[in-house]
Amino acid sequence: MCKDCYQMMGGFVKHNVRDDSEEDCSSILINIRNAGQGSVNGTYRRHCDNKNRYTRHGRYNGKDTEFYIELRTVDTHKWWYLSVSSNTDNPSEPPNVIDFYRARVNPQLAYPSRISWEKTSSQYSRLPNPKSSASSLEGRAL
Repeated sequence: MCKDCYQMMGGFVKHNVRDDSEEDCSSILINIRNAGQGSVNGTYRRHCDNKNRYTRHGRYNGKDTEFYIELRTVDTHKWWYLSVSSNTDNPSEPPNVIDFYRARVNPQLAYPSRISWEKTSSQYSRLPNPKSSASSLEGRAL
């Protein structure tokens, strides 16, 4: 294995060696576009405390909320899920999670980009399925 490669999600990814500071890890952006469920479209930023989660703030059903892309393992397969946490009217209740789309992880890609999203069984999921791409704050495509 080359010195500038590391293993991530079952595959090897070429990477320029840098420290893992907060600025570095939060500079990764995922751009979601063309989704039938238009509220999920937008730019998601990678979290430093959970590198398998990307979030953005927006509005859903007239309320401020958090949309997110998250890595999950289901029946031994890894999937990216594009979801929203929808707050209930009762603050003592946990938020409802609505999964709009999912995509099987491509082990050759470190980010949820250039993957085939599909609708989930949620009644809120709409065609067309979204397109995604990864970039950095510096504007580099990943």
